[in-house]
Amino acid sequence: MSYRSRLIAAFCMPGLEKIAEPLLPWTKSLPKAVAMVGFLSARAVFQSGEQAEAELVEGGWDEVRTRAAAFGRELPAKAPTFDQLHHLRERIEADGVLGEVLVKIADAFTAQAVILARSRGMLLRPGEVDLLDPSRVCTLYADGTWWKAWSNVSIDPDTGEVIGSRAKNPRIAQKLQAVKDGNNLSGVPFVMCGVRGAEERDRVVLGYRRFFDPTRSKEDKGEMPAAMDLLERVIAAADGGALWCVYDMALKGEHLNRLAEKGVVGVAAMSQPTTSKTTELLPDSGPTRFNNDSRKTLVAVASLGTAKHYVGGRWCDHELSAVDGALRFHAVTEEPTSASPLCVPTGLRFEPGPGGKQRLIGTFEIPCPHGPVSREIEFTGYLKEERGLLVLNRLRPINEYVEEFRDLKGWRQDVESLHSTMKDFVFKYGRASSLDPAHHELDVLGMALQVNAQCWDTHIAQMTPSAERAKKRKQKQVLRKKIDFSDDD
Repeated sequence: MSYRSRLIAAFCMPGLEKIAEPLLPWTKSLPKAVAMVGFLSARAVFQSGEQAEAELVEGGWDEVRTRAAAFGRELPAKAPTFDQLHHLRERIEADGVLGEVLVKIADAFTAQAVILARSRGMLLRPGEVDLLDPSRVCTLYADGTWWKAWSNVSIDPDTGEVIGSRAKNPRIAQKLQAVKDGNNLSGVPFVMCGVRGAEERDRVVLGYRRFFDPTRSKEDKGEMPAAMDLLERVIAAADGGALWCVYDMALKGEHLNRLAEKGVVGVAAMSQPTTSKTTELLPDSGPTRFNNDSRKTLVAVASLGTAKHYVGGRWCDHELSAVDGALRFHAVTEEPTSASPLCVPTGLRFEPGPGGKQRLIGTFEIPCPHGPVSREIEFTGYLKEERGLLVLNRLRPINEYVEEFRDLKGWRQDVESLHSTMKDFVFKYGRASSLDPAHHELDVLGMALQVNAQCWDTHIAQMTPSAERAKKRKQKQVLRKKIDFSDDD
């Protein structure tokens, strides 16, 4: 899309009034509040507030107002400026409520994003659902990403000494530090969540969350507390439209269990186990594994009891074990391995549980050579053989040994694509645009709005010059296909 088209879409996309409402006590006017929120999205277009202001002041604002009026939106006579945005933020911060305002804006953003997604046919719960066959348009993707701090200057937590600057009053960025996969991470981390369709620009950002947001939680600073808070809010807003959620290996049994209790099937690869009950991963033997991640050499093992059935005048006993997230069967006298044959998943369903929570129940067929036998296993809850260990820590409803996992693993890359797109929106790729993470959150909001504005314009409104050209190209492609089809006849 051209810069002009993105600029127009930034101020014309639906839902800005609801997102801007928390700013009303300071703007005293909803059109002014909407203009400020639209300016955040425009800033993402040009990677600079000053450049966005220049484009608007030099003639672009009149066209924006005219286009917005066609959608019933009133905007102020004068274009918003970067100084106005900066001053507005300072006033809110001086009143000591910036955190509360950001929370209200983020929640309103999620509510409006779900409406946009549904207008594209996403997050619409189908009448009959096969939970073993995920649909991309009902699958949430989410992950954390680290923005580099705006300044590399820091303060030693032990000595109080300034590191990285000799200035008398250096500019020091607020940042978190962590270690992941042996790598030291430092910066401003966020969790992002979205959903995607099949076409270009057919994606909607559903929510964002700082790892450490003291307004939401003064204690939690890690990725997964932030991710679960965000996912649970998105799931609630989707109201039954989100049926699956794909994440990386940071999604453990406790998180999968919380998702399942809310009616969502969580999908994540099994990580390298730390338990003593393990077996070696045998990639060259046994069932096909649809995950080429080579970081795992050991896999966890857990007993799930014995299945007995009477067939052909005799009792047949099968020991059931979870190995690397998949249900296996083997003789009672044998030890389970990653080469043990799989039980075939034939059904997956939710049932109402106590306290308004959902129970996730799977049906498996044990392919006994003397005759097949079916067995139900509840995923929500704890293992009987190992006290205090959740079933989902060892057994996954959609695991690395079913072909659907391959698709879901590919869909998880949608969030990596989203991270790259958003980091392209800043002048210095991947670097936070403010010293304060709360200030950078406003820019993340603008980036998310811009992604959603492009989806809305390209596939729904088709009102900007770029969208109109794309519409004509698509119509020509459809016409060519019709002509080719008639020629075949």
